[in-house]
Amino acid sequence: MVTSSTPAAALPSPDANADRPVPPVDERPAWVVPCPDLDAGARLFEAAGFSLLAIGPADDPRWAVMGSGEGRYTTMLRLDASAHRAGHRHPFLEVDENDPLLRSAEDDPMSEFVAAGSGPIGLADTATTDPPTPTELGSGAAADWVVGRAGMRYRDLLPGRWGGQFIASHIHIPEGGPVPDYVHYHHVDFQLIFCHRGWVRVVYQDQGDPFVLNPGDAILQAPGLRHRVLEASDDLHVIEVSSPAEHATFVEHGLDLPNGFDPGRWYGGQRYVHHRAADVPWATVGTGIRRRSFDLESATGGRYAASVIELEAGEAARVELPVARSVDFELVAILDGALAVTDPTSGRQATFEAGAALGIDDHVTRTARPEQATRLLTVSRHRT
Repeated sequence: MVTSSTPAAALPSPDANADRPVPPVDERPAWVVPCPDLDAGARLFEAAGFSLLAIGPADDPRWAVMGSGEGRYTTMLRLDASAHRAGHRHPFLEVDENDPLLRSAEDDPMSEFVAAGSGPIGLADTATTDPPTPTELGSGAAADWVVGRAGMRYRDLLPGRWGGQFIASHIHIPEGGPVPDYVHYHHVDFQLIFCHRGWVRVVYQDQGDPFVLNPGDAILQAPGLRHRVLEASDDLHVIEVSSPAEHATFVEHGLDLPNGFDPGRWYGGQRYVHHRAADVPWATVGTGIRRRSFDLESATGGRYAASVIELEAGEAARVELPVARSVDFELVAILDGALAVTDPTSGRQATFEAGAALGIDDHVTRTARPEQATRLLTVSRHRT
């Protein structure tokens, strides 16, 4: 069995962003503006002096919060795509549909843009917290793509989202070049970025100059760590695993990146980790099995682990799932090849091909056999 141990929790030092203000998006009443196109709506209100403060969820944005005024923002707006789809309109506030600021990326004018009354803002729809089933079969390569934050394409690898606890997204940028991103951060307990194919140039708070993530590289984006996506190659493929499934993305207006080099700081009880695949040797952990660990345990107080596992074709390279010990969640994403997984209770077998994923816990151990040379990404949360 391929295993990952759980070291003793580290004692974090003071949070690097403890004194940095957070926009008051969840405590100020706001005008709710039903909006069919959040990007176009944000451009409109930015031209009127508002600033984008937060948006969510990243994989399929339904709302964006904007503020105007100095300091704590005297006027707040919530642009709400769900409200617009529900048919909400305001009887007297209309915007000229021919205004060039309302044109989308395809240069098509928005047909409607109207405002509704004020109300409590709310950061996001409430995520379900129902207990997950012991095995949650994920989606295959044919799952639907949606356009998410900053124009990136998203595909949901775990549609059930483990009872609202985790989201695993396959992110794709078909055409490379500059990415229309901004300095931002996320309200998360955990977030891992893994570069599968292509490359992406990024910059992170306290981590020096921008750098490139290459295939096999990964970043532990500690909670609240400021960062920005700058540029991508053609046909970039990234896997992002976050907890909780629904979370807010905040725009950071008070920090320009890069901001210097100060490694080893703590952010939300975790440390930043940059896993460079070329610098980490493979470890042979069984016949026809080798593993490359991301070494997340020391940066997360022993809570999380992640690795890439390569399996040679043949009966000898069987593995048991989950691969980590004492876990209440493990994502297994098939990067290349195919994996046949057997349920020990029913004896039934299911085959997962490249682009598919499954979520499991340690209540039942399953045997998995590669049907060809296979490469897996595993992300695990240890039981507390």
